[in-house]
Amino acid sequence: MKYFIFLCFFVVSLSSAQNRTIQLFDSESRSFVDRASIYFLKNQDTLSVIKNSDQGVFMIAPNVAQFDKINITHINYKSVGVDLKELIIDTIFLEKNNYQLDDLKIR
Repeated sequence: MKYFIFLCFFVVSLSSAQNRTIQLFDSESRSFVDRASIYFLKNQDTLSVIKNSDQGVFMIAPNVAQFDKINITHINYKSVGVDLKELIIDTIFLEKNNYQLDDLKIR
């Protein structure tokens, strides 16, 4: 019986120690968003910064409890702040950042 309890405890600890994979998508075209900067924050202080892969994927390590929030920035998209406690699904959609330029007249 002791071995069974130890085995159950071991399996549960291994399953909770896996990395969490999150993927970033464009909200309009549903394509991958690559080269985004992901900032891991605790009490508004940046603890770690990573870049995501070509397929829009980034990983959250098992020690995620030390972070409060993730801030995602990209030059072509609006910045997104996500509270880790509210992050249920492993997909985040980013909205395009539209720039309106003044008209240009060429003579």
